[in-house]
Amino acid sequence: MPDFLECERAFRERFGYAPEIPHPWVFEAWTDVLKESVETGSDRPYREAFAEEERIRQESSRLP
Repeated sequence: MPDFLECERAFRERFGYAPEIPHPWVFEAWTDVLKESVETGSDRPYREAFAEEERIRQESSRLP
């Protein structure tokens, strides 16, 4: 978890906002996403991962 917190802090400092992480979530996966965003200088990897999580969540909420 320290890696996640470090990546979250770096993301917040780089982009000026704290990333919203959907629950439940996997530390390792979101750590990689935040790290990629910081390393590339773009929050696009984060935005794409967040959108995908939301899409999956909406689809699963429609299941019987």
